[in-house]
Amino acid sequence: MRKNTESTKKVKKTSEKTVKAKVAKPGTKKSVPTDKSKDKEISNIYAQQNAILDNIPYMAWLKDTEGRIISANKIFAEYYDMNLEDIIGKIEYDFCDKDKADIFRASDIMVIKKGKQISFEDKVFERNQWKWVETHKTPVFDANREIIGVTGTARDITMQKQAEEMMNNRVEFNEFISKISSEFINIEIEEIDKKITEALESVAKYTDTGRGYLFIEEENKKYFRITHEWADRNFKSILDNFKRLKIADIGEYYDFLLRGEFFKLSKSDLKGRPEEDKLVKRFNQIGLKSSVNIPILLKGKLYGFIGFDAFENEIEWSEESVNAFILTAQVISNALERKDFVEQLIKAKVEADDANKAKSEFLANMSHEIRTPMNAILGFSELLKNVITEERSIEYLNGIIISGKSLLNLINDILDLSKIESGKLDFNYEPMNPMNLCNELKQIFSMKTSEKGLEFRVNIDESIPKWLIFDELRLRQVLFNLIGNAVKFTSSGYIELAMKKEDTNTDGSIINLIFEVKDSGIGIEESQRELIFEAFRQQQGQNTRKFGGTGLGLTITRKLLNAMNGEISVDSNPEGGSIFKVFIPKVHIAAIVGSSEINSDISLDSIKLKEAKILLAEDISTNREVVRGFLRKQPLEIIEAENGEQAIKLAREFKPDLILMDIQMPVMDGIEAIKKIKTDPELKHIPIIALTASVFNKDIENLKLLCEGYLRKPVSGYNLLRKLAKILMQEELEPKKIISDEKEEPEKEEDYIVNKEFFDFVNGELTEIWKSVSGTMGIDDIEEFGKIIIESSEKNNCIPLIRYGKKLLETTQSLRVEKMVKLLNYFPQFVNKFSKIC
Repeated sequence: MRKNTESTKKVKKTSEKTVKAKVAKPGTKKSVPTDKSKDKEISNIYAQQNAILDNIPYMAWLKDTEGRIISANKIFAEYYDMNLEDIIGKIEYDFCDKDKADIFRASDIMVIKKGKQISFEDKVFERNQWKWVETHKTPVFDANREIIGVTGTARDITMQKQAEEMMNNRVEFNEFISKISSEFINIEIEEIDKKITEALESVAKYTDTGRGYLFIEEENKKYFRITHEWADRNFKSILDNFKRLKIADIGEYYDFLLRGEFFKLSKSDLKGRPEEDKLVKRFNQIGLKSSVNIPILLKGKLYGFIGFDAFENEIEWSEESVNAFILTAQVISNALERKDFVEQLIKAKVEADDANKAKSEFLANMSHEIRTPMNAILGFSELLKNVITEERSIEYLNGIIISGKSLLNLINDILDLSKIESGKLDFNYEPMNPMNLCNELKQIFSMKTSEKGLEFRVNIDESIPKWLIFDELRLRQVLFNLIGNAVKFTSSGYIELAMKKEDTNTDGSIINLIFEVKDSGIGIEESQRELIFEAFRQQQGQNTRKFGGTGLGLTITRKLLNAMNGEISVDSNPEGGSIFKVFIPKVHIAAIVGSSEINSDISLDSIKLKEAKILLAEDISTNREVVRGFLRKQPLEIIEAENGEQAIKLAREFKPDLILMDIQMPVMDGIEAIKKIKTDPELKHIPIIALTASVFNKDIENLKLLCEGYLRKPVSGYNLLRKLAKILMQEELEPKKIISDEKEEPEKEEDYIVNKEFFDFVNGELTEIWKSVSGTMGIDDIEEFGKIIIESSEKNNCIPLIRYGKKLLETTQSLRVEKMVKLLNYFPQFVNKFSKIC
């Protein structure tokens, strides 16, 4: 057996004097005299084991205490290139060199001294190659438990060691790659470049190379340009002039990269090429011995490559090294792709922000450009109704007004949708009573449901707090859309509005609010349930002519809810029809309550403005004319300006009592003009009311800070007078009830007998207007309906209808919704009382 220096540390050389048996002197060629009794016992043991030894697939032997080989198997003899019979009876000094024999003998003595087995592994150089050998030596006892010899086995474990080494290398490699990969997980984008350089350094050191780098392909497809590099300090100085690589210089190897394949190149591979060859010159100039290059692909296309160079020796890259290169390239590729993706997102966000800014500007302009002519259309129509008495002309005017308001509603829907999508929609959270809201919605739709014979159910969880913090206007808009659709698509059965809650925390200050709008209508196919939430889309097969609509209601509803962190879903109702479910999370319970009553207002007939001088700044002449028409009965002097600069000049000249200031004007806009007026010591006391077509709450908030009030376009005469009355009231008037409690003269039966023409008008045209108004339930529309009733009834001296029209008109002006809805719903029953003169 052979043993290296490392193994000698495990087996100490023991003095031969510690063993009583006689041992041959080192270097002798003679056999040691035998102890016949021991030999006989050992021979008996050998006889029992002889058959086994010859079949063991590794070396096995038996020695006596003096080191003489008593038995051995054929593999043992073959190892020493000897016959078995020539080995038996000899000691290892007879056929091994002295140094090896000393080591073998020392391990035998250790076994005899300790009286137990020892095992060790040796790395030995044999037949021009290194091998690993595993040895076990065990003492042999006689019947009296005295040691009479040593038995041993030795086997070649080189393949096992290689497998272990390979496994350790694999574990080390996996840990190395995992470390590199993990460093790129969740890394900040700005840190990616630094990490790429660190990864190149780690792989270069792991594979014993002197340099790692990343080249990217330039857009011209003619050069690769280095972007990341690590080099051992011994090689940095020679690399300064090699930051750019001409693609033509690498010749056919560029095709490898295009195909997504790596390539290895050593100096010996370039033998036979001329000295002027670009690759040869490159290798020679920087002293390069070996190089490996792996492509970096982004979205399947060549982005560049990483490479590793060796300068001291040509390297035959191991499988682990090649795998390290490839996996590193993949990690870097993923990081670069993520970086590119984020950069594209940032770019897209900037573009989106720019687009939103442009969209906001467009919305502001469109709002102004559309609302300005609408202001003139509706304003002049209102003025004409006060001077035209011919019934057919009034009918035409009513058609213009109704159509104009319908157009205005459509514009509002589109603007709402645009504001939501651009993130410009603001919310006003304040205490609201959800029960009142539900009951009010029921009243608003009660006339329409009664007309269609539908049952309207309201199902409210009694445990819901009375007051919640929410944007009532937006919630009303959501539920109004859903209930309106339910009524529209249900021809028989019922509509149900249900409200429930879910508790979310232990102190009970926050709840989840759930609304359900159920109906027994036409239902919605499962395949259509997402489509109906898309803008301008309606359920497939829906009769647009029959049901109408633009397809914006549900789109706005979903987007409104999303903006409020809510959700909407639709499902089938087991009883037929549909169920729209609205889920609004984390609604706070109000610590203070709001007012559930709407205060009475001053009647328009009581508004008498004092004599005053008003400066009207408006660039559109028709709008100025509309305002003059609204104020013609008031004792006002109106001075007109066409832009902000002119307004300031006229304000200084005439010192008006009040200024009506349009916001969007040429030369100088209204905002700048207001700021200049409010900073002028002689003018800052003048109250200013802004006229705006803006749809953005932030603009309104700015106006509230700048001036005393504002009016949104289109401006109605009613709203204008109400706003002016707060500043220019002739005297303080005691608020009086809009609908008087004074006793009216009792109606007579003959008051309900009218001429045929008026009877046909009431049951025909007037009833059609009522149906249209009942469908929209717009307060302005109902107000116009009341005016039509009064005007037509006064011409025909129909006292009951005059009183009805005035009551309806007054409820709209005082915003008494409950009474207004009751009066409107009472109209068909009221009309049935009339009869015509036969």
